[in-house]
Amino acid sequence: SCAAVKWAPGSYLFASFGDGRVASYVLKNDAVRPVSRISVGSPVQCLALVEENLIVGCADGGLRMIPIGEGAHFGMSPQPWKAVNGNAAPSLTSISASRIRENSHDGRIYMCATGAEDGSISIFQLSEAQ
Repeated sequence: SCAAVKWAPGSYLFASFGDGRVASYVLKNDAVRPVSRISVGSPVQCLALVEENLIVGCADGGLRMIPIGEGAHFGMSPQPWKAVNGNAAPSLTSISASRIRENSHDGRIYMCATGAEDGSISIFQLSEAQ
């Protein structure tokens, strides 16, 4: 099942699925065409687009950051963060994220908020791997 969709500038569409897949598409000549896909290892429940990264919330309670390359291609393995809403790791059902700063030794820093199926909400920062 399709869990979440997000349009991006340049006629690109990103979709996440209950089987752990995330896919990118392009709208061209009045048709939506597949571009790239990747598996994150857990059913995806929600996603946020932040600049050239997708941050997806998963049923295992973790997040995955997926770098987006030119033309909406996924070129690298997702960077995982486990149990972001606590040790019980409830399934994530919503996410919002924004880049707040960048520095030379830590890379980009993102502010994130996630909601989980147990009703918990977490607010935290993520650092992108260099």
